Amino acid sequence: MEKACARWSPEIEVVCLRIGNVAGADAVLRQCFKPEPSEMFLDQFADGRTPERSYIGPGTLSEVLVELASLKEELPSVLNVAAPNPVQMGMLANAARLPWRERARSDTKGQSITLDCTRLCELLPTVAHVSDPAEIVAQLNLEVSIR
Repeated sequence: MEKACARWSPEIEVVCLRIGNVAGADAVLRQCFKPEPSEMFLDQFADGRTPERSYIGPGTLSEVLVELASLKEELPSVLNVAAPNPVQMGMLANAARLPWRERARSDTKGQSITLDCTRLCELLPTVAHVSDPAEIVAQLNLEVSIR
């Protein structure tokens, strides 16, 4: 997408947002919307951790988009959008009280797939960049209103 949009950038400002996992639209937390969530299997690596990903709650995502659209300064052509600290999928499942079991992994392939959101935090230092699993899960119940 970034390559496809590059041809328009001389005429208009194009910003490609690389959005991390949006809570509730992902494989783990989508289970929250089922009447009876099925038990999931999550990889557990040798260090005891489950897969780590860049997440963002829907309320935080909404706030970030409004603030980015309101900025007076020029935005970078590509911007990662997620909470600044990656989150373990098992911690999210626990915070949502979802049933899951570990599946032992002997390798580390796919253990940590994350985005560097340093630039986003620099652009929006006053936005509450929520990385806490319980707070991310809590946003699934928020009513989001556009200002």
